[in-house]
Amino acid sequence: MKQAIAFLLGLLLLATLPSCGKKGIPGIESGRSDTEPGGTEPEENKDAVLGIPDDLKYDGIVSVLMYDSSVPEYCDTEKEKPDSIEQALRSRDSFVETRLGVAMRYTKMSGQWGKRNEFSDTVRKSVQGGSGAWELVGTYSMVAPNLATNHVLTDMRTLRNPDFSKVWYPKFMVDASTINGKTYFISGDVSTNLLYSMQGVAFSERQASVNGIREESLYQMVYDNEWTMEALFSMCEDLGRELDGDGIWDNNDFYPIIAANDSLLDSFYFASGLTLIDENEDGILEVSDDVLSEKVLAIYSTVYNGINTYRSFNNPSNDKAIVDGKCIFSISPIFSFRTVFTESKERYRILPFPKFEVGAATPYRTLLSMWHTQFCIPNDIADPNRAAAVLETLGYASYIYVMPVIFDTTLKLRYSENGDCAKMFDIMRQGCVFDVGSLFYMTFEGNNYLCAHSMFRDAVQNRITNWVSAYNNRFKTGLENVTARLNEFYAD
Repeated sequence: MKQAIAFLLGLLLLATLPSCGKKGIPGIESGRSDTEPGGTEPEENKDAVLGIPDDLKYDGIVSVLMYDSSVPEYCDTEKEKPDSIEQALRSRDSFVETRLGVAMRYTKMSGQWGKRNEFSDTVRKSVQGGSGAWELVGTYSMVAPNLATNHVLTDMRTLRNPDFSKVWYPKFMVDASTINGKTYFISGDVSTNLLYSMQGVAFSERQASVNGIREESLYQMVYDNEWTMEALFSMCEDLGRELDGDGIWDNNDFYPIIAANDSLLDSFYFASGLTLIDENEDGILEVSDDVLSEKVLAIYSTVYNGINTYRSFNNPSNDKAIVDGKCIFSISPIFSFRTVFTESKERYRILPFPKFEVGAATPYRTLLSMWHTQFCIPNDIADPNRAAAVLETLGYASYIYVMPVIFDTTLKLRYSENGDCAKMFDIMRQGCVFDVGSLFYMTFEGNNYLCAHSMFRDAVQNRITNWVSAYNNRFKTGLENVTARLNEFYAD
């Protein structure tokens, strides 16, 4: 992390996974691994080599505390009929157990957004009491920074593992999680929900067609690097319709573009390549120049005016409009293809989030939602190197067994029969970004009012006409304080 903390995902799973039907990782065509649980490493996996010594063996139980993610992160061994993802997770754990001679044991605890503080307090008190209860902890993303700054996590850079250069650790995530050479938590292929947290633009095939928008033209715009925010809003202009005649724009009416949750507004900022906090060459964090740039002013104006007209954008409090097909485009995480889109009579496809500028030099960027899992190692355990070896092997085995199932079966094949839509998933996966200002949102007590990562959405939702004024009066001091506190914590 030398310049911006929001990084393009240059070396990810898709860089090494071939397209469906081509030679590569065994079983990719069918969405499964050809290796049986506990089997040997696939011979064709030349670019993914587990760096753990062959003779490295442990024994005993490895205790892992997991928050209750909406996507399964491990498979209940008592479940009689696991689905394909759960079976892949079972294969992953079996490989780890055989490879290292351990037994994986998972404990689930409530830890989603509304229970994040309780989860954090439980881990913090356990570690401070020296219980050594858990060797690994999988947390809601924003809990991990809180644990780190409470001095209860191990800096993984001091251990023999993980090897962060491996393909199962996305570079953008490693860079965003590392400050001044220290890494207290990490995510990647070991987090099964990372793929599902990608944010893009879904569209209804039928509603696009009846409103004069050709599906093929949308894909071609992406290929030609012409899929921009301006293009999206321009094609949707004047397509909104007040259906029930009551003069009130609500979920009963038709909107060209919908965001089912206000957090999805963040993509307009971060997917444009803007950051909140950057790291300089000396490892010092600084508030990004992006926050008052001409670019952010242009983006804010586009989004603000779109919402103000109620023709191009609306932010309903639930998914009713999407389910009822009262939109053309929906700004949505991939997870919606498992949930809300399955309830709709409409057939939805996916596009990457539009870029700000036309041209190949400006890549498509995919913002990740906050509900993905971050893994960390408590600093009260007897052998942190053992925990790190388990985490490393879990990441490798997730890459081998789990990611092909999620991506090629659950996403590309299950939800898209045509090749164009499948390619959109590839583009999104290759362009994932993250920002340190988002990762450390609400980390420090007293800065909860700031909502640093959400200041763009907050300004839009509160109908603040002047972005510069909004930043200077509402967010500037808090963002500077968070930056200063992070520099203090990560100082040598």
